[in-house]
Amino acid sequence: MQIPTRTATLTRAGPYNPACMRPAIILTALLLLAAADPREPLIGHWTGTSICTGVRPACHDETASYWMKAGKAPDVVTVDFCKNVNGTDVLMGTNDCHVDFAAHTLTTFPETSEGRFVWSFTWSGAQMTGTSKSPSGQVVRNIHLMKAKS
Repeated sequence: MQIPTRTATLTRAGPYNPACMRPAIILTALLLLAAADPREPLIGHWTGTSICTGVRPACHDETASYWMKAGKAPDVVTVDFCKNVNGTDVLMGTNDCHVDFAAHTLTTFPETSEGRFVWSFTWSGAQMTGTSKSPSGQVVRNIHLMKAKS
């Protein structure tokens, strides 16, 4: 007597089909990566020194305390520029800085009674260096910052 053999093809329908789930997982991962904000390494608290160059006699060395958050555009961070006096942050001004992600630079152009200054920074990891230049182009401040650990 011959026993009939039966070959069946199993198919899974619905949301648990592994063949369907793999592309969905890959697509979700790609969307999450695409949604990651490239400004994230800049967001947070940066502290360090802001040292005068002697160009302006009224300038005083400061302990810098800069608070960065995402700005309104994808290539902007908003910075609260503070100096720390006796353990307390004193806000000197808030400016939007343009971010060049390829060059790792931040730039802002605050207007003062003396004219338009240029503040520019370069960052690498948790370190940032920058300058403040007067309207005539002279370096007024040299700034060195480290990102505080969250």
